[in-house]
Amino acid sequence: MQNTQTLTKKMKTKKRRPSRDLKKEEPTSSQQRHSRNVFFDMRLRKIIRENHGQGISQLVFFLCKENNGTANVIDTSNVLGSVGGCELSVYDNEHCGDHLDIMSNFDITPSNLKNEYKHKLTTMCWFYKQDDVLLATAGADTMIHLLSLAFSEEIMLLKGHKDVVSDLQSHPLNNSHMLSTSQDGTIRFWDIDREKCLVIFEAKAPLTVSCFHPSGTTFITGSQAGDIYEWAIPPITDITDNDKPFLVSKNKARVLSEMHGGSYIDCIRFANGNLITKSIDNQLHYWDATTQKLLHSFSSFTSKENKSRFDVSMDERYLCVGSEKGLLYVFDIQTGDRIAKLGHKKSSRAIKCCVFNQNCRQIVAASEGAFILRYDYIDDNALDQVR
Repeated sequence: MQNTQTLTKKMKTKKRRPSRDLKKEEPTSSQQRHSRNVFFDMRLRKIIRENHGQGISQLVFFLCKENNGTANVIDTSNVLGSVGGCELSVYDNEHCGDHLDIMSNFDITPSNLKNEYKHKLTTMCWFYKQDDVLLATAGADTMIHLLSLAFSEEIMLLKGHKDVVSDLQSHPLNNSHMLSTSQDGTIRFWDIDREKCLVIFEAKAPLTVSCFHPSGTTFITGSQAGDIYEWAIPPITDITDNDKPFLVSKNKARVLSEMHGGSYIDCIRFANGNLITKSIDNQLHYWDATTQKLLHSFSSFTSKENKSRFDVSMDERYLCVGSEKGLLYVFDIQTGDRIAKLGHKKSSRAIKCCVFNQNCRQIVAASEGAFILRYDYIDDNALDQVR
């Protein structure tokens, strides 16, 4: 991959007074104060609107972890991807001052077609390759598009799903493997280097999200009906040499607790060896998948239904989630305490996804109408300098 500084435009920056319109919640104890002040002192620094004008369904920082064998090759933690409408955009979040500077933009709509809704993108994930970064994206057209950031072009198209692809997940340990989750009732396990589907897991119900266990040997899926299943990935030696995908039936999956009743599951993540699951009726639970015991729930962040992806910080200490009123909430995962409530008078649209940057000094969120909002940590000394 080329150095990110060479891929970004040089833009003049202008200092502006950060927003401080919403009264922040004070830290609740001296033990929590140091870490919580990072979120307490966040201000809205940047608002941009993507030109497709449609909802942004996912934001993803390209955060390389040491256990996937790609860390320290190049620092890509400044690179942010977004998917909305029929477009995938890539931003540099670091080298242009206060700006989110556009690096690349991909529009997958065929030039001869006008029905853009048939090509709407819903999800994306990242892969590091030698001298390049690949982005996988998918949605309504049922195909998975592999895009090269270095060459700004589509280099691969994976076919097999029969309905909307609702979620893509890159493997936590193998930089060539990927999960695709679809409303056709299947999950596919891919080897992108071989352009081959290795396994098809048959859930036989419209699926919404998935999440690898950190070990990479199992994964969790959620459905429109609120079902949560755990699936085991067959040994690689059993599936790599087959001419056709290895089939895993629904009766091989482990049914987990009906923690959300029959409500649509819209996000699943692992943290500290436990599961965090969310449904669109805003049940947000932290629980032990092995014993299926509820550890605690995160409450008081919204009252109306809102399909929205939450995020977990890299150190797995914090969770951020958006509301239908344009507010962001930060929670301590271990205690369930609410740390901060972030908002601004200019942000009143429903938050559809949000992400921490690598060091938790920024939270980037996307709202209805293709708006991206970035909250930055600013200490009082820095605030005084820009007033």
